[in-house]
Amino acid sequence: MAREQWKHLGEESSREAKRLGSLVLEVLGGLRTPVEAAGAAGVSTPRYYQLEVRAIQGLVQALEPRPKGRQRRPEQEVEDLKAEVERLKRDLLRQQSLLRMAQRAVGLQSAQTQRKELEKKNKASGKRKRKRRSAKVRAKKAVAKLREGVPSKPPRKTIATPSPDSKTRSA
Repeated sequence: MAREQWKHLGEESSREAKRLGSLVLEVLGGLRTPVEAAGAAGVSTPRYYQLEVRAIQGLVQALEPRPKGRQRRPEQEVEDLKAEVERLKRDLLRQQSLLRMAQRAVGLQSAQTQRKELEKKNKASGKRKRKRRSAKVRAKKAVAKLREGVPSKPPRKTIATPSPDSKTRSA
């Protein structure tokens, strides 16, 4: 069983990462000194210590507790949402169909049917669609109504400033 644990160790890592990892473990295990490991890695001793700190940080981070259960992948969530949208679209079409059938059973016309009949009626009588007034026209009328009885330019309040001729002298 012990051999099976190490079977996939470092499979996804580069050759250099594996070599540095083994050097760090050898130093931590007391098989080499940091100076020897730095020489074997071809780096300076301070650089070796930086690599050792990174390795230990990676070790500690890997030992953080993981959330229990199956974790959702973003791709799976997108697929689930797309499926939900499709299901809701089918449900909408079904509900619309049921509504039309209920309206027919009661004798009501749907909004689309009423609109089409009104268009046919207007075409037959020669009436045109009524043009909507633009917002500008309505706004101008509202401004004119609000300004009724109000002078167009309110008088400005001026602050009295002393003229240079009227200087006061203090004794």
